[in-house]
Amino acid sequence: MVTATVKGFEPSRREVTINDEEVVTVDFCLRQAVGTGTIRGRVLDSSSGTPISTGGAVVLILPLGNRYASLNGDGYYEFRDLPADNYELWASVPSCEDEKVTVALGDGETKTADFQCVRSKRVEPPWG
Repeated sequence: MVTATVKGFEPSRREVTINDEEVVTVDFCLRQAVGTGTIRGRVLDSSSGTPISTGGAVVLILPLGNRYASLNGDGYYEFRDLPADNYELWASVPSCEDEKVTVALGDGETKTADFQCVRSKRVEPPWG
């Protein structure tokens, strides 16, 4: 029995028979995992406590294709239908240092993960 597992996808198992000195290739087609968990929160300016609402996003890091949530007008973001797991999220906001949060999410849980972003002191050239 061979099992393929990748974070964010349903595991898949295949029965494989291998004879002596035989090389066997087993292909898997994995389905994205769907759960009942939610991670939500706000992205705030660390010095003023005001919401950051323009041009930013929160990124949920996954091995095969990250998920992105734009910030609404009050600095809120949300990821739904997540399976139970540990997640790494990054707030990415222009003119702020990127901020990381780690969340342990259980089945059916809703967790709040707020970000306190520090304004960047570096000046980026106009070409990016």
